[in-house]
Amino acid sequence: DMIWFDNLNSYGSANYYVQKAFSLNAGTDLLKAKITENPDLDEKKKGLHVSAAQDKNSNEIILKVVNVTEKPQQVLIDLTGQIKIKGPSKVELLTSEKLSDENSLTSPQKIHPKESTVQISKNQFHYEFNPISFTILRIPVK
Repeated sequence: DMIWFDNLNSYGSANYYVQKAFSLNAGTDLLKAKITENPDLDEKKKGLHVSAAQDKNSNEIILKVVNVTEKPQQVLIDLTGQIKIKGPSKVELLTSEKLSDENSLTSPQKIHPKESTVQISKNQFHYEFNPISFTILRIPVK
């Protein structure tokens, strides 16, 4: 279940916010994305997962990254090609201190998206992804 309510209150679950973020940040064209320094969780699972798209309507590159590790992950992002980055990028972050955290009627905003901006000026840049997080970067391009 993604939305919970009683007679007076309602709240979205973490899954609700993830589904909403994916639906609002689909983009128009899928891009190839690869993480070169991806930490191993075990023999089959990696710690970071990425999806990349270009939105030709808003002239943005959209990166969606999940960090399932309990440590921050510093990553080199390389947006190769003929794009030019223009202006600050939007960041939407969904995270919590513990994997077991969840929203409730008494704590409806324990896990909810936080928006900020970050200045990115080059096609190649480092970004640190918070532990146990889902991050969306919307990078404006020319």
